[in-house]
Parts: sequence; C-alpha cells; structure tokens
Amino acid sequence: MMDLTPKKSDIHGYGIFTKKNIKKGEIFDKTLLSELPKEEHSNIISTHHYGQTINGVYTRFLVLGPPHFYNHSENPNTEIKLKKTTEDFYYLESSALVDINKGDEITILYFEGIKF
Repeated sequence: MMDLTPKKSDIHGYGIFTKKNIKKGEIFDKTLLSELPKEEHSNIISTHHYGQTINGVYTRFLVLGPPHFYNHSENPNTEIKLKKTTEDFYYLESSALVDINKGDEITILYFEGIKF
C-alpha cells in the first residue's frame, strides 16, 4: 500500500487515493483476505467484508486492506477480482480500468455480492 493512501473522500467518508500515476491495465494492489466461517457471517460488521459465490457456496471474506475503503462510482477507474494463490489463499487484485492520475480516488462499481 506504499503508493495508496486513505483520505477524506468527497464521495463518502474515507477513500483510497493514489500517490502515483497508474496506467490502464496495471495491477496496483493485492490484498490478502481472511475467509470467514459460515457461523460467523451474522457476527461481522457488514461493511468489512467481500462476498462471492464459489462453487455454489456463498463465501464471505474479511477485508482489512485498501479495497475496504474503495468507494462506489458509476464510472469506476478500478476493477477488483477475487483470485486464489497456489497455496489456496484468496486475495483481491485491483487493476486500473483507465489511466489514473496521481491524487485521484480509487473507485469501483459495487454490485450484488460485494460489500465493503
């Protein structure tokens, strides 16, 4: 997260802003996730998780890195994808949909299955 920083956002609360230019298609963050046991789903704060159906099972992950603070935009500059390491750990990969200028806020399109 050396090139990303949290700051007050004009969109909502706090957001993540870049400290350098990011080129379209560039992967600029990989945040490791912690899978939450099903029995813990109702105990978590709804704004701190990422959820996705994996092999027919809705799975929730605790998000503590930069993506937790990405705000919504109808014209997002970033896409996040759920990825899995060879050691079976899940992470969110953030990549630029467009060129992002130094100082710009990182934004994503919220959709069903994602909640920060």
